[in-house]
Amino acid sequence: MRKVHHKESGSVVRVILDCLLLASTYFVALVILPNILKTNTRGFFCGDKSLMYPYKLNTLLKPIHIGIFVLAIPATVVLCSKLMSVINIMKDTSSSSSNFQTRYIIAGIQIPTIISDCFAILGAYLFGLALVVIVTISTQRLTGRLAPYFFEVCQPIITINSTACTHVSHFKLYIAEYTCSSFTSGIKLLSEMRHSFPSSYASTTTYAMAFIIMYLRTRFTTKHALWLQYCRLLLQCGCGMLAILVAVERLTSYRHHWSDVVFGGVIGATVACIVIHMLLSNLFERVPIKTRSHRTQANESLILQRKKVDNNFSFGYYNLGYCYNLDEVFTRPMFDGPEERTINLQKACSLRANVVQIVVKNTESNIFQ
Repeated sequence: MRKVHHKESGSVVRVILDCLLLASTYFVALVILPNILKTNTRGFFCGDKSLMYPYKLNTLLKPIHIGIFVLAIPATVVLCSKLMSVINIMKDTSSSSSNFQTRYIIAGIQIPTIISDCFAILGAYLFGLALVVIVTISTQRLTGRLAPYFFEVCQPIITINSTACTHVSHFKLYIAEYTCSSFTSGIKLLSEMRHSFPSSYASTTTYAMAFIIMYLRTRFTTKHALWLQYCRLLLQCGCGMLAILVAVERLTSYRHHWSDVVFGGVIGATVACIVIHMLLSNLFERVPIKTRSHRTQANESLILQRKKVDNNFSFGYYNLGYCYNLDEVFTRPMFDGPEERTINLQKACSLRANVVQIVVKNTESNIFQ
């Protein structure tokens, strides 16, 4: 009873610590960083055409769509994969039976392995997502890159002579001190126009899709049914296309520059690789690409041994040559003098039958083990 109580208390402490770590990470990402890090005020050139694109109010992607891509889809994939192993759709019966083994006991309730694995996978995923948000927000505020719709939203007025950027005297000059004269743009929009690099939509979506792709690749291996492998490939292609479509939408809606989208994708993919290979590698079973049964290997070994015996019968002094070359037991040269050849031939003939019988007997016994 003491062991059970000790295991239960240890499980509760671990779950609480994991939840606190995850909550503190998101608190840093969403509360502390936006208040501590001030956005860098970046200047511009009045003739910069990359900042003269229109601002579109209605875009294809909304925050709710990103929430579905980043939270709902990964959680659904992980839960469905674990449920499929429970109902034994996959051929891995050993892992299917181990899904109901008790790993933790919390408040007297035995937690099956499938639930603890889902908690570990989704917890690691959410932790990686928080890291992506931290890196993205920090980079956005430190760089302060202006969005492609900067001129339309800000309508800058140069502080030196209180003139607009369209004045001839400002052409091809770098303007560092300016104020926005637009009365239609809100504070939130004026803040977002300075957070173009990197794209937050691209980084978070790429992280989610890359995580799913690598998770499916590790979870469903070649030992599973063929149709299941095709489904895995279809889902992986769909996730890759979804990440690309989000990046393209950010470009066509003039929300970000192309480099913003690319760097955001790099951030997401990098963090996904780190999470999969460093935090979740122990949860996945390593399965060889091609497995061969012991019976097949024993059959091939027996065939090779018999071919070797048959081939040696076709050469001169075959007994002597076979015994010299068998497993490199004998190292003397095959063609000695007449007297030595006779002595060696007698030794070879006396040993050959025993050696061949032992090899064949051991090989055949391995087949029926």
